Amino acid sequence: MRKKRSGSNNRAGSGLGRDIALGLAVKDYRVFGTAMSAEEIADLKKASSAAVNLTVCDITNEGAVKAWAGEVANQNEGRLDLLISNAEF
Repeated sequence: MRKKRSGSNNRAGSGLGRDIALGLAVKDYRVFGTAMSAEEIADLKKASSAAVNLTVCDITNEGAVKAWAGEVANQNEGRLDLLISNAEF
């Protein structure tokens, strides 16, 4: 049995990042991403029928990003098939 592909998308809580996350979920990816707020997470969880796993993360904080990446690695056997960097400063 083939494992589900996985993808990560930062700033996935709104705008283009949200659309990308939803599109990957429709293509049967396991989607991980960052969001700016709990409200964005709740909205995307509902819109994706819980197929997208977001975490609030300040991507300008190196420690926060490393902690988030470690969580994703633990949840996905250290494997990631696709990385989309959608952040802006």
